[in-house]
Amino acid sequence: MAVNDHDWAVVISVSEYEGASAQPPWITKLKGPDKDAAAITEWLTSPEGGGLPAENVMQVPSPFPPSASGVPKQLEIVEAFNELAELPTDAYNQRSGRRLYVYVSGHGLVGQSRHDVAVITAEATFEDGMNVLITSWLDWFWYAARFEEFVLWVDTCATRVPPSIELRPCDRDRETRADAAQGDLLIIFAAGFNYTSVENELEGDWHGVFTHALLKGLKGAAGSPVTTQALKTYLFNSMKTFMTDAQRRNPQVAKEPWFEQAADLELAAPGAQQTFTATTRFPPECVGKRVTVSVNATSPLVADETLAAEEWKLELPVGAYAVYVPELGLQAAFQVTGGQDAVVTVQ
Repeated sequence: MAVNDHDWAVVISVSEYEGASAQPPWITKLKGPDKDAAAITEWLTSPEGGGLPAENVMQVPSPFPPSASGVPKQLEIVEAFNELAELPTDAYNQRSGRRLYVYVSGHGLVGQSRHDVAVITAEATFEDGMNVLITSWLDWFWYAARFEEFVLWVDTCATRVPPSIELRPCDRDRETRADAAQGDLLIIFAAGFNYTSVENELEGDWHGVFTHALLKGLKGAAGSPVTTQALKTYLFNSMKTFMTDAQRRNPQVAKEPWFEQAADLELAAPGAQQTFTATTRFPPECVGKRVTVSVNATSPLVADETLAAEEWKLELPVGAYAVYVPELGLQAAFQVTGGQDAVVTVQ
């Protein structure tokens, strides 16, 4: 059952590109966007997630091949935003709704301003780099005060736009109400200005690293309820843990997302906080001794055990911890990121 029936979403993914078949290819095919868009849609329509009615989620997936639908991808995206703009403004507090989500995954470009982020559309070629300037559409809805809250998640590279490509902005006449430009904004980009985002094989399938981490956080890894600050902390600590070693070594790859705006929103309230495995390893003389785990000196202990072996596995929520062997004066700090399992050696 939908719990937020005044919320709306536009979910856009582009995996296949006409230009990918050129020799040499101008742009590469992607493996993750359509899967990620489907996973985002699943979260948006889940009562434990966004709680939207299915009919309030406008999906614009990749056609295959790119020209199969007979409608240019660029036009499909523009039509989705125009359809959203035509919603009545008396549905929710003289607005079209409470919250608007926009999710985008594919190849991206950024203009002269960091805020000018576009998605390259499926029919793009080297000669005609067709695109849609996504942030200009979000701005239109924000200035028109169509919603109270606005959430934009962009899983694309932030590559500088070549001089030969002109970004296509929203072409609707601007609407400016008395309460224009006052809605709360949460805008997260997978990559900062001129950095690249990456995809990877994760849990048996291909996903954008940013989207994979984002969904982990939204589903409870960031804590419960999922607030902006909790999600930000989780993404900064965990996103890079889902990358390959080569991706982490690449200076061009963004290891952390870029938060352009971060209004204090509650995004979800999962039923239970997720826990993750933390493996602590001890020298032999610790076996049989009391071992404790805590978050700081004044908080209650998280764990208190008599060590039975040189390795101890615990299930812990995301956070910073310290493990102690009081009798021997040994200790070690560690962090559970919600990405790879934590491993700490006490010595």
